[in-house]
Amino acid sequence: MSNETIPPNLFKANLELQLRLQRLMQENGQQWLENAARAGKDGIAESGAEIESLLKAQNWQELATLPAQAFWRQFQYHVGGVRSAALLSQRLTAKMHRELLAWGWHGTPGLCGPYLEPIMDKTAYKTQLTYPTPTTDKIDGKCCQPFGRTTVLWGAGKEFPVRGEDFAFMLFRKRNCCVGY
Repeated sequence: MSNETIPPNLFKANLELQLRLQRLMQENGQQWLENAARAGKDGIAESGAEIESLLKAQNWQELATLPAQAFWRQFQYHVGGVRSAALLSQRLTAKMHRELLAWGWHGTPGLCGPYLEPIMDKTAYKTQLTYPTPTTDKIDGKCCQPFGRTTVLWGAGKEFPVRGEDFAFMLFRKRNCCVGY
């Protein structure tokens, strides 16, 4: 299609749309920069407040509690690697269901084949950590962890520096079959 066959009004409308989108992208980038600057200023203000409280401490007991308060404040925001990796595997599985790449194979509708399941049923999945430290011990008589179970019990001691920061899970999916044995 050449420029002579495109109506001028359509060409102008397309050009106007492109310019508006470009302006919105620039405004969005500006907002990101402002938010990043604000977060930096907030961090500086928080550090300044900690220094001020350190200088205002009147006795040894107040001085001794300051590091613990700072530790607990940082601990609240920490999410461990095992928890993050488990959550990522669950989110990826849910995304595959949303995109109809993963289908349902369990329950009565799955007896004779797969069926569409755009909303994942988390009771159909379990995981088992295989790397860096395999989960081989049983918790409550079970070796696999269902989606949604806290990692506090089975994830403790599985993450360590340098070689223990990557994780691999074996994913189990429940399947029912109409063939009886």
